[in-house]
Amino acid sequence: MFNKVWGSATINTTVVGNGGTVTTSVSVPGLKSGSAVMWSMGHLYAGLIVQVSSAANSANVQLVNVGSTDIAVNTTIEITGMSKSFL
Repeated sequence: MFNKVWGSATINTTVVGNGGTVTTSVSVPGLKSGSAVMWSMGHLYAGLIVQVSSAANSANVQLVNVGSTDIAVNTTIEITGMSKSFL
């Protein structure tokens, strides 16, 4: 992809088991609220659901642990818009 709107952040946290959640915001300059986004992480974790939504100039990231044990997350997430209207 040749998108010019990118954001990235390091996520270093523990998500407790049995439905624990962690939310964070990632700066994505130029991103419009309601834009479709795609993301990638440097590492994926079994039992961890990652949900990403767009806001003006940022993306909201929610991590949900559906497993019974805590998950120590230490990775980078990269986010961009999916249409040329978001570039």
